[in-house]
Amino acid sequence: MGYRSNIPQVISRMQRIPAKIEKRMIQLVTRAILRVDEGVHEKTPVWSGLAIRNMIWTKSRPNSREFDEIKSGEVTDEGRRAANAAAARQTRDGILKGIKPFGVWYLSNASKHIFELEAGMLPSPERTRVPSGGMFGLTFAEVRNSIGT
Repeated sequence: MGYRSNIPQVISRMQRIPAKIEKRMIQLVTRAILRVDEGVHEKTPVWSGLAIRNMIWTKSRPNSREFDEIKSGEVTDEGRRAANAAAARQTRDGILKGIKPFGVWYLSNASKHIFELEAGMLPSPERTRVPSGGMFGLTFAEVRNSIGT
């Protein structure tokens, strides 16, 4: 009766660990990106469509280009949300294709009035539909709390 080693099986299992870690990280990163995108979009009021159109996802560095709003639908009461959100979300979908787990992604907004909108100053402080804390600020806190620090 001799000794039989299971070292080949142990080595085989250990070699699969990095792929499992990478797959899990991709799932976590994808979930975080989707939560940020959904949170910011649902909290952003739409008048002209400019702010929602400029919710641009990029890899490696933030976007600094302002995109024109899509002039489809009424200017009031969220009428321009669908077309402008769809255009912006193409950038999100683009970064999610072939995503790698250890990278840097940005959701930026280069629209000319985004700072005032985030601060609840548009169309005026009395008429703003932006929640206290801002679209980006609240969403960041919600996502951070949901996945831990």
